[in-house]
Amino acid sequence: MAKRLSIGSLSLLSFVSLAGLAVPAAWAQAPAQSGAAQTTPAAQLAVIVAMPFDGRDVTTPPKKPITPMPTAAAISDALMVRPQAAKYRVLTADVFAGIARIKYRGRPADLRAMGRLLKAKVLLGGWVEATPGPEAPKPYRLTLTLYDGEGQLLGQLGYDVDTPYIDAGRFLSQSSAFLQMLDAALGLDKPAGAQRLVAVTPPAPQPTPPIVVEPPRPAAPRAVAQADDREAAPLSADDKPLVPRSKQAQDEHLRRPPWQPAFVLRAGYLYSSRALSNEGSTIGFPRSGAHGAVLHAELYPLSFWRQADALAGLGLRFTAQLPQWGDIRQQSQVGGATTGSYSATERRLEFGLRYQYNPWDLVRRPVFDLEALYGDHLFAFSNPVNLLYVSLPSAGYRYLGGQFGLSLFFTQWLGLRGTFLFSKHLSLGQMTTPGVDAMGASLSEMNGFQSYGAGNGWMWRTDWSIHAEIWRGIQASFAFFYEQNKLQFDGGGNIQRTDGMPVVRAQDEYVGVMLNLGYAFRGQREPRRQPVLPAVEWTETPAPTPAASAPPAPTQYPAPVASPPAAYPSYPPQPAR
Repeated sequence: MAKRLSIGSLSLLSFVSLAGLAVPAAWAQAPAQSGAAQTTPAAQLAVIVAMPFDGRDVTTPPKKPITPMPTAAAISDALMVRPQAAKYRVLTADVFAGIARIKYRGRPADLRAMGRLLKAKVLLGGWVEATPGPEAPKPYRLTLTLYDGEGQLLGQLGYDVDTPYIDAGRFLSQSSAFLQMLDAALGLDKPAGAQRLVAVTPPAPQPTPPIVVEPPRPAAPRAVAQADDREAAPLSADDKPLVPRSKQAQDEHLRRPPWQPAFVLRAGYLYSSRALSNEGSTIGFPRSGAHGAVLHAELYPLSFWRQADALAGLGLRFTAQLPQWGDIRQQSQVGGATTGSYSATERRLEFGLRYQYNPWDLVRRPVFDLEALYGDHLFAFSNPVNLLYVSLPSAGYRYLGGQFGLSLFFTQWLGLRGTFLFSKHLSLGQMTTPGVDAMGASLSEMNGFQSYGAGNGWMWRTDWSIHAEIWRGIQASFAFFYEQNKLQFDGGGNIQRTDGMPVVRAQDEYVGVMLNLGYAFRGQREPRRQPVLPAVEWTETPAPTPAASAPPAPTQYPAPVASPPAAYPSYPPQPAR
């Protein structure tokens, strides 16, 4: 019983929701005057259902439709003020969108099911999109698509326009081809209404005039008849376009998106700090840092090729970090007394083969990048003062690994990027120098430093940055990174723990921030075109010529039916809900 009640409640809720959406739009064509003449019964009116002009009804939707709801509203208003509006009614796009949102929850709507639900004779859709390329006659293109009540395609027409906002009056005056196709789909090209037969007496026979041959006259201009959306059919006057047609504007239009640069060059300020700790030992490198410089370069050779699409994201990367350390004081232990000083030098170089790709080719969509890299990171000690040996060895990390990154462009000029890197150390430098000889004696004084002995390690790092384009490719960015090196040794060193045993585990950390200024150049690519759908071709059939052997019989003609003037169109009454 509870299950029946829940189902009944859901059905009632759906019916109330659909009725609430359909009733206001269905009465959108209520008579402008209470005394308007009723020319067609409401039950016989054909229904035109307007869909949002976002192009989601076609197999390959447009990537960037413009003004979907205002366009649908303008065309619906234009259809409502035609003289033929007395023979049909228009359901606005709000009705279709509201029902589709409840019924399909973001998925493309089933046109056949929606047509049957709304009892549609015709479904009207389309989209407005910016026209790429300097060869386009207008900066925008309006595409109109017509379906029957079962969702079958009847035809598609395209018109070049100056602005994405359609004017209803101009649309009616310059879209005769579309209106012919619509009237044929609704069956309005056939005589309708009551007919009254009137006998007409033919005129008396006249002598046959002599045949006079005249030169052919040029055909009068006809309404625009268009077979596909590639034929130029302007829908607006030759006014000054809203989008500049200058060479600079066209050049910017054809530029690749910000996630497909041809090359990137950056230089900036770096602050890097280090902290080395040994497991179970007081010997280490306390947290301290140094200022320096960072250099960064990326090159994507295939991005210079206009036909390259996905392969334009394949490229190379080089990064150099150069902190400038001064003299460092050596302590007997962390926080202990100073026993001497020495100089430090740090240098990090990385080379990477990377690939980045945006599957959607849109802003506010993630850009994925993968990279295989090789790195050389040196942190060396030299010039000891008042010391027999340095308490720590120089670190020389050479590593090979992979990096995964994710970028997100909020706009064409502002973006955020994050990466994670994992690598295996190929070499540790002086860290793996033996610390004792075969007899177990320390080699600190001979080597000039203490060491860990044979060992290996691995490293992980994360980088986060935010970057913004200031002007014509000039960029500014802020970046942060954290790196951790995990080291393991075999116990053959002379750096000892507090219990007198050699250190076998150590951790080397680096934290840094960077402020960069650089330049990113973006090449050009070929403009993308939308697929052309088949359209209905309209032909005219000449009327048959009557036979000349006998005089024509009296012809019965239907009496003309009075209709309201075009200047004051009347709207049909709507059925009661």
